[in-house]
Amino acid sequence: MDPSIPNSNTSRNVDADGKPLYPSVYEFEEIQMINRNGDEEDITHLVTSFIIAEEIYSPVLTGKIRIRDNVNFFEDFQLDGREIVKVKIKYLDSVEENTFETLTYQFVVKDYPLFEKTKESINVQEYEINLISAFSYLSRLQQISRGVEGNPVQAIEDIFKTYLAYSKFDYESKARYPCLTDNLKAVITQRTPLQAVEYLKTLCYDEHQSPFFVYTTLKDDSVTVRSWADIIDENSNPTYEPTADHDSYQLLTGSVPENASGSTAGERVENLKHLRSRIISLNSNIKLDKLNQAVAGGIGSVTEVIDFEARSYNEERVIPKTENLEQTIGTNEVVDNSDLIFGGLSIGRGRGTSLELDPGDFDFTYLENLDFDDGQRPRILDNILNDPRTSQSVYYLPISPYPEEFVSPAQIKLAALPYVKKYKANMESAVHEIAVYGDPNLKAATKIKIKIPKAVDTTQDEPGIDDSLSGVYVIGVNIHQFENGVYTNRLRIIKDTNLINAPTLPSDGSIPYNGFGGTSAIS
Repeated sequence: MDPSIPNSNTSRNVDADGKPLYPSVYEFEEIQMINRNGDEEDITHLVTSFIIAEEIYSPVLTGKIRIRDNVNFFEDFQLDGREIVKVKIKYLDSVEENTFETLTYQFVVKDYPLFEKTKESINVQEYEINLISAFSYLSRLQQISRGVEGNPVQAIEDIFKTYLAYSKFDYESKARYPCLTDNLKAVITQRTPLQAVEYLKTLCYDEHQSPFFVYTTLKDDSVTVRSWADIIDENSNPTYEPTADHDSYQLLTGSVPENASGSTAGERVENLKHLRSRIISLNSNIKLDKLNQAVAGGIGSVTEVIDFEARSYNEERVIPKTENLEQTIGTNEVVDNSDLIFGGLSIGRGRGTSLELDPGDFDFTYLENLDFDDGQRPRILDNILNDPRTSQSVYYLPISPYPEEFVSPAQIKLAALPYVKKYKANMESAVHEIAVYGDPNLKAATKIKIKIPKAVDTTQDEPGIDDSLSGVYVIGVNIHQFENGVYTNRLRIIKDTNLINAPTLPSDGSIPYNGFGGTSAIS
């Protein structure tokens, strides 16, 4: 390859002195690709765009690279879908101090979904590369069966370390909102490691019966485990402020300034801080569908219960309790299993991975080039390097019959169903999709404050703030987009609906009728 070819992603948003004009200046320091033979090549100057997605619903990061190939890289490097991609991205961290930081991450190629070449540009070909986290790729090559006893989070950590060689594990929320399910006894049968992780997190709840999430972010690549109560707690997760002078992101009137340099160094910094706190675009889903919320998880919903042991069937009216359970029980049904399509990038929700791959007779020696944590090889890699078909083997660990001190997953899920339905019905009742100038500190699960102007405000010359749409939100999905020298974050943000201190029905099932007097009882 010819290194003299200019980098198509060299940032153009700097002045003559190299000072940033926008708060989203970035530079691809290195995008390294390793093929099945262990050959390495820097493809930085071939990359025209790079998208990375993170979300609170999954520990897997996904990515998409767009390549403009005018040096016959596809054939010369022998691309065949068994490549490893290592990324280093330099970005503007502090607009006040003009300091830069570097992000690094490692992906494995999933597929090449698009290849384009036209007769008008016969000497140029463009193609896209879908990427996934390395541990997600390894997970899909395995099926495990094992017994689980005690705390589900401990089992989740063991799965990441034993099967996926990933020991970067963050469970700091244990000191604040621990998973109280300590008496679980269950068997995981024929699941991939990440499918097992998804299953185990549905059995974990804190003292407020709020669900747990297992996720990874681009900036902090540790696997993080924490509950919704911990995410919305201002003490454990303070609201992020874009700059020292701006505590919120605002949707302002007027176009984005074309020149943010300013005439002096002080004016330039003020312009950069102003831009960093600006919402570029906004699209909202304000369903406010209270009827659907009530049916999905509100008062009076019905749970159907079939007891196979007693061979009986009954219906139970769901009346949320006001006191905390002595032991945490529940299931995580906060999101469904459908795929989220965000800006053309498909993200598997609630699944370990969407990769479909039959190992078969396949050469996996290129995986030796992965930089596993602490230099440890995952057990599955030893297996598939010898014989790929051994990854289909099942290792079953039998367990003894249930003693009285243990509970089954079915018991846990049934007892926590009222709380699960309540969280699910309210968590995404108001959602915004916004775009802001790129900032890696805007991680999944970060809380931000947004301000949306009123349509009309007759009390003053300028519109005021719409309090119903503004407020504190949690980042559910974050799409990092690097394209044309501009880094943006496209965020799906969830209204910070605090259900922990929400009012509940009286224990007798009566509902006070404010303004009418009297009560109405649920029959």
